[in-house]
Amino acid sequence: MSQENSNSCKSVQFSRFIKISFTYPGDEYDRSALEPAKLTFSEASELMQLRIDWKQEMNRRIEQQQMQQQIQQHSEDGYSSDEAMVPGP
Repeated sequence: MSQENSNSCKSVQFSRFIKISFTYPGDEYDRSALEPAKLTFSEASELMQLRIDWKQEMNRRIEQQQMQQQIQQHSEDGYSSDEAMVPGP
């Protein structure tokens, strides 16, 4: 066992308050899975468009985050934000 592992102490704590919940036995209600409804063409098209929109939004946010990180890195390196935006040769 390494020094790091022997120094880390894990513990478990339990609440003093006990919460009891009741449920019904399996034979008192139907637990079977429901068959999903078939999508119409317009619903499927809408879902596909949402997926495309979400992916574009995610890519836009990732690009913004990368630009902000570059600006922050340049400012930490002593450059102004204007200098950070100027592309190199």
